[in-house]
Amino acid sequence: MELQRLSADAYADIFPAPYHVYNSVAFNQFNADRLGLELHCLAFKTKKYRLGLLGVVQDGVFKSPFSAPFGGFSFVKDDVRIQHLDQALDALQEYCSAKDVSKIEFTLPPLFYSPSFVSKVYNSLYSHGFAVTQLELNHSLHLAGHTLESYQQTFRRNAQKNLAITLAKDFTFEVCETEAGKQLAYAIIQQNRTVRNKPLRMPFEQLMQTVKLISSDFFLVRLVGEPVAAAIVFQVAKDIVQIIYWGDLPELSSNRTMNYLSFQLVKYYLDKGVQVIDVGYSTEDSVPNYGLCDFKESIGCTAYPKLSFSKVL
Repeated sequence: MELQRLSADAYADIFPAPYHVYNSVAFNQFNADRLGLELHCLAFKTKKYRLGLLGVVQDGVFKSPFSAPFGGFSFVKDDVRIQHLDQALDALQEYCSAKDVSKIEFTLPPLFYSPSFVSKVYNSLYSHGFAVTQLELNHSLHLAGHTLESYQQTFRRNAQKNLAITLAKDFTFEVCETEAGKQLAYAIIQQNRTVRNKPLRMPFEQLMQTVKLISSDFFLVRLVGEPVAAAIVFQVAKDIVQIIYWGDLPELSSNRTMNYLSFQLVKYYLDKGVQVIDVGYSTEDSVPNYGLCDFKESIGCTAYPKLSFSKVL
C-alpha cells in the first residue's frame, strides 16, 4: 500500500463526494485555514486509489477530525476490503512516525452512516492497537418506510401526550429564509445554551461561513407569534441530516415546545425523503445525560455508539 500526500485539489478529484460532508476537502481546508493549521491530504493506493484521509498535526498529534463531530477514512468505493484498511493504517503509522508524530486520534461517525465500512474501520483500529478513548451515545430518528402517522406510533406514551398538548396550542413552525431569520433562530438557541451554561462553539459569523459549504436549514417555532424555539440542521450525507443546534426558551419549556419542534422536523424531512435525522450525542465525555437520553428516546430515537480511538506511537 502506497501513501501519497496530495494537494487539496488533487485529493478532491479522487474523493469528490465522501460519504459524509465532514470528510470533504472544502470543509476541512476552511477549518484548517481558520485555525492556522496545515491540512494533510493523504491518499492510499495499491494499483488504484482505495482510501483517503484528511487531518492535521497539532501538538504532535495527528487528528481526524480536528474541527468536526467525526472524520476518519474516506473510500473510493464502499466495498473496501479489510486488508486495505489494515495496510492503510500501517502506512499511516509509518508516515506519522517519520514526521515525529507521537499519537494518532480518530473519531468515527455512528454506524448508520455506512454500517459495513465503519464496522471494518472499528476492527482495523482495534487490531492495530488503538484504544477506545470515548464511547458517546448518538441518537437518531430513522424515517425510512414510515409515514408521519406510523412514526408517531414509535413515540412513548408521555411523548404522545405532550405532542397532543402542543397541537392544541397556537404554535407555528417556519423555515428561515433570510439572514435575519437565521440570526433570530441562532439567538434563541444561544439563550437556551446560556441558561444551561453550555455556550455555542460556533459564533454566528463562523456558522454562516460554514453553511456556504454545507447545505443547511434553519427553523423557528413561534407561540402566539413570538419566537420560542429553533433548530439548525445540516445535510451531512446522502439521505441523512444532522441537527447541529436546537433548543427552546427555558422559561417556556412547560409548553412542551421541543416535542412540537421535533415532530415538525420529522414531518418536514419525511416530506423531503430524508431517511435519517441525526439528533446528535446525548453524553459528555461518555457520561450520559439521563434527561436528554430519555427525551430523545421518548420521541422515537435509536441510540448508536460513536467511538473515538487513539494510539501512542
